[in-house]
Amino acid sequence: MRGLLASILAATCLLGVPLELQAHSRPKPARKAPISNKTRPPRAAAPGKAKDKPSQPPEGASVLSSEPPEWKALQEAEREIFPERAPQAASPTLDTTALLLGPRPEVTASGAPAAPALQLEAIPEATPSLDWLKTLRLPDLPARMDERVIKYLRFFREDPRGRSTVALGWRRAGRYREQITAVLRAEKVPEALLWVAMTESGFDPGIKSHAGAVGLWQFMPEGARLYGLRVDRWMDERKDPTRSTVAAARYLKDLHRRFGSWELALAAYNMGFGGLLAAVRKYNTNDFWELCRYEAGIPWETTLYVPKILALAIVAENPGIFGLESITPDPPIATDLLRVPASTPLAAVAHAAGVEESTVAALNPQLPVRRTPPAPLTDYEVRVPSGKGAEASQKLGAALERSPKVQAITVRLGQTVASLASELGVSRASLAELNGLAYDENPQPGETLLIPAWGKPLVPSGEKPVVAVPRFPSAIPGRQRVFYRVVGGDTLEAIASVFRVHVDDLRSWNALDPSARLLEGTTLQIFLPPGQDLSGVVAFREEEVRILVVGSDEFFTWFEAQKGRRRLVVTVAEGETWQSLSRKYGLSLGLLERINRRSHTEPLRPGETVVVYTSKADTTPRSLNKADETI
Repeated sequence: MRGLLASILAATCLLGVPLELQAHSRPKPARKAPISNKTRPPRAAAPGKAKDKPSQPPEGASVLSSEPPEWKALQEAEREIFPERAPQAASPTLDTTALLLGPRPEVTASGAPAAPALQLEAIPEATPSLDWLKTLRLPDLPARMDERVIKYLRFFREDPRGRSTVALGWRRAGRYREQITAVLRAEKVPEALLWVAMTESGFDPGIKSHAGAVGLWQFMPEGARLYGLRVDRWMDERKDPTRSTVAAARYLKDLHRRFGSWELALAAYNMGFGGLLAAVRKYNTNDFWELCRYEAGIPWETTLYVPKILALAIVAENPGIFGLESITPDPPIATDLLRVPASTPLAAVAHAAGVEESTVAALNPQLPVRRTPPAPLTDYEVRVPSGKGAEASQKLGAALERSPKVQAITVRLGQTVASLASELGVSRASLAELNGLAYDENPQPGETLLIPAWGKPLVPSGEKPVVAVPRFPSAIPGRQRVFYRVVGGDTLEAIASVFRVHVDDLRSWNALDPSARLLEGTTLQIFLPPGQDLSGVVAFREEEVRILVVGSDEFFTWFEAQKGRRRLVVTVAEGETWQSLSRKYGLSLGLLERINRRSHTEPLRPGETVVVYTSKADTTPRSLNKADETI
């Protein structure tokens, strides 16, 4: 995977394609991150998604059910200590050279006048309490003591709201700290990037933003897939702490490779690669702190995002100075791995392990349907509480025997949840629940679904489905005619692609308006070469349907019969009017006009024929010709 990503990056560098476009299938606005939504503290998952977040997680694996008060306090404090103000083209910076620890670049003076610097003494309220800054240990993430970093450090040390915020993060970090830092070490990136996850999600792998970003690192679906995470109906690896950390580390490493500094890499992670690249080029500087000062340089949220992470990383290196020594971190989430077959319900795993299903679900938030993915995946490793792996392995077989049996199918074009439910004799709701489908959602062609494996599908009634076709064409030499019934979401282009015909042919064969939308339930006739494979679609051959030519007597007779009416062609008698026919056959004048495409103000002539629809059993039709009467 890493080699593939390196090849992609090298190719895009040569072609000048922004990294943002690699992380997305379509461009995003500059203020939105290509992989995450990171401009504000994390929020709870959207309503109606309870399955994504189990309600009773095990000890040490609980997830946020609502936005914690500490995050709200942090937002309020940020508005106080960082009021948005007009940017300055050349505002002086805080001179903190003496406060920098560790190696830093050497700068040889050229004789040019230096930019004016804002000395510590220029901040009277900070002067009495800044000596402690010189004692700080710095993290492995290069940290510049910018004014904003110092303000965050003072907030985290001196303000009760700030102390609550870092205490919360310090405690929750215990759950995933060992797991995350092991990945960061393996990927050879600073371990202090751990605190990106705190800023993004509060160490909650199940959290979802309003923009659709998910997990510890708040990946969007497109970017997650680019970095090797599976995101589909059956699995969302953005919620897998280990897998998502690998993806985040590689993405951050790629950003660092492109920009050359961790400040810019973090800024790009927040605001998007394209937006940051445009700002760098516009202001002709690659200094993040310089970009923070310019009008329309980078988003205001990003100017706080980077120093906040740097400050949190410094706090973590100095727990004693920030009052964290008395805070006991949550214990690491210890688990055993259990290899299970495809389509294994977590309820069976929990039963085998002797724990609640919600406990196993909380340990496996990447499985939104609470079931391992179906075939073609042959097996899968799920997490169970530490010490339960051996017991679960021994009892899993028996637990699976008691579980309802299911089988996997591949959805064909034209299949819907309703049609499948009808074929199987099950409720639509139960089929949707089994596959994690929303009530009004239909699966996509080629997608894998699970269906109950008991018995056989209901035997069809034997009555052929009826299709209405235009008069022409009825046949094309050298081709076979098949029929396809449109389902919601179908387009002519998609149908033509699957059947390998031209869109214009589909329109011509079915008398369709190219500017109108296909409506669900309509049926298309399609002329194909003999022997074409139709296994991937729900299509009917001529012998499997009853064909009615639009406008024919048979056509009208059948459709009126569905409404309990007869279609009669009657001969007008002397003295009969539209009004008398209306009374005789129980039809409104408007319907008589519509049937015959004539106005009721136009007089009727004796001997002419008129079409009527009637449900009256005692009406004797008078027909010009017995063969014209269709019942």
